[in-house]
Amino acid sequence: MTEFDAPTPKADAEWSRLHPITLLQRFILSLPGFAAVLLATYRSPDSANWASLIATILYAVVALPLIYLRYARFRYRITEKELVIQSGVLTRQHRNIPLEKIQNVSVVQRLLPRLTSTASVQVVTAGSTTAEGVLEFVSLGEARRIREIVRAYKRVGGAVSGTVETPEPEATVEDERQLLLRLGIGRVLLSGAFRFSLLYIAIIFSLLQFFQPDPEVMTQWLLQERYDPFVAAVRAAPAIAAFIAVLAAALLSWFSGIVVNLNKFYGFTLWDEKDKVAKRTGLLTVSERSIPKRRIQAVIVKSNPVMSAFDWFSANVQMIGHDVNQQGHAVVAPFVRWSEFDEIRRHLTSVSVPAELRRVSVRRAGRLATRYTAAVVAVTVALYFVWDLWWTPLCLVPPLLLLAWLQWRAHMFGLSESGLVVRRGVVKKQMWMLPYNKMQVFYTMQSIFQRRRDLRSVHVDTAGASAVSNVTIHDLRTEDAAELLETLYSRFTAHTK
Repeated sequence: MTEFDAPTPKADAEWSRLHPITLLQRFILSLPGFAAVLLATYRSPDSANWASLIATILYAVVALPLIYLRYARFRYRITEKELVIQSGVLTRQHRNIPLEKIQNVSVVQRLLPRLTSTASVQVVTAGSTTAEGVLEFVSLGEARRIREIVRAYKRVGGAVSGTVETPEPEATVEDERQLLLRLGIGRVLLSGAFRFSLLYIAIIFSLLQFFQPDPEVMTQWLLQERYDPFVAAVRAAPAIAAFIAVLAAALLSWFSGIVVNLNKFYGFTLWDEKDKVAKRTGLLTVSERSIPKRRIQAVIVKSNPVMSAFDWFSANVQMIGHDVNQQGHAVVAPFVRWSEFDEIRRHLTSVSVPAELRRVSVRRAGRLATRYTAAVVAVTVALYFVWDLWWTPLCLVPPLLLLAWLQWRAHMFGLSESGLVVRRGVVKKQMWMLPYNKMQVFYTMQSIFQRRRDLRSVHVDTAGASAVSNVTIHDLRTEDAAELLETLYSRFTAHTK
């Protein structure tokens, strides 16, 4: 039996509590907040003793009892038809989550729970944007038991009473779990080399601002007086110092991207389970999540110029009622070749990329060029009164004109038998694949500037799209926009009958 073959599930007759180790874990997790209070007193030495004493008293009198009361007052029970959760200290909450409404049960293990063989169970329902119920923490076996009860309910299509027979391992692997993607550590590290992360740089500079160390002392400690001639040369040439600072920041960003990717996608594995796809990923935090296929609204392929030059892409899905990162998108393939993605796509959507894609009107390049030039001229005029080198921004006009032309060439769209495909972006390349039957709203818009050039933009919304992530085909000729809108409506009607 593999680690994904769940034990025979049973409905609960009595109330259950969280794992007792929850008390220790919550105590440890509360320590950073307590440390932050003590660090604040570090900045004010005169009142440090009193502030530290008050902070310690408040922590002992309020925080510690609250940790115990939250644990003691939390109970849950999974019955034949619903998950019931009671929680709260001052305000009591009683949640009844029907099993038929549960769309996803995620088992998440961060570093500390992994050391104690516990896990967090996160329950997401069809209409929720965040986890509707969270059990933090239960034993790993209990977490998988709860997940299997929900899966058993979905399989039998009704209440789970008594026990449910576990499928044979061979049938489970062959019929229910088809491996789609597994990333080795080499590919995970390579994926990080194509990305930059400013997170750790921001943290480092925040800490430097907080402690305000002496630059001279830091330099002597780092270099240990072995590179005094080099340090003297850098101090004598500010331009070299600026270049070294930018280079160091870029290298740190590059290294941070590798570290972040390694922690996020270590051991990434993706399976197909008939009505859903499931993934397991993470180094310090290991999570097991499933994505019901019927909740997938669109597939988005992302890349950048360097990645696409080496035939590397990442694929996300846009879902309805699901709280995920990356602006409502769940990652299903963080780093794949196009041929690998095309095989995975067949398990996610029926929309394929048409043999030919159409470009929008060439007038879009002119509109973008006008917009960029006007912005540069406005900045130049503003600097004329305050800076001797006021003409410097004008040097940006040629590269911006090239960018406008490249953006026009990259903006393409096409219609397949089952959906709409839209491609856009130069630095941040994206391709949307939207099935006709998942479209919610499609309409055209025309600004005052588009009206003068006889252009319109076509917008397409899905149920899982936010106000800023809908798909837009910019600057079509008015007759082309009207024709596309009519075609989308007719195909939407045909696919939703």
